[in-house]
Amino acid sequence: MNLRWTARTLTAKKKPDVYLDALHRFGVQNPVQATVFEDSPVGIATARAAGFATVGIYDEPMAEFWPQITQTADFASRTWQDWLQNVQQTGPAPQK
Repeated sequence: MNLRWTARTLTAKKKPDVYLDALHRFGVQNPVQATVFEDSPVGIATARAAGFATVGIYDEPMAEFWPQITQTADFASRTWQDWLQNVQQTGPAPQK
């Protein structure tokens, strides 16, 4: 399965609507049943405030925000492989 939902503007990420809309489109009602993958501190803060678990993903254009991302996300990863390894070791809930 290949699923992706994106918001290209920071304005869209200041409100949880983009995350909640994606959640409902996937047939899930409760944010605690989903994880948001984000490269933006604004997106991470918004998703967390809405009740989602968050994974901060490193992205070169957002590199200046990486320290903030690692502090605010439930888990932060420079690569998908690092995140996957963490999930295999700890289970589906992100761990800092």
